[in-house]
Amino acid sequence: MSDKPVSNEWFYQYHAQEVGPLSFQELQLRYASGGIADDGLVRRSDETNWQRADAVIQKISAQILENAAPPAPKINTRLVAYAIWK
Repeated sequence: MSDKPVSNEWFYQYHAQEVGPLSFQELQLRYASGGIADDGLVRRSDETNWQRADAVIQKISAQILENAAPPAPKINTRLVAYAIWK
């Protein structure tokens, strides 16, 4: 699978039928709820090759987490209060 931006339209195979388009979030939900098996086949709307659902979901989810903004740093309120007091 290429490292192109995530297409927002996905398809999956269900009983030899192509189902979609779905957003990636909808695809994740169907996968998580068991609507798409680990070895089920999925593809982006701009691709022709079908791939295993488990590999695609894991890879794209990891990319999304990697690109997410880091959490805000925790502030030590005691230290801030001490710095202000001093």
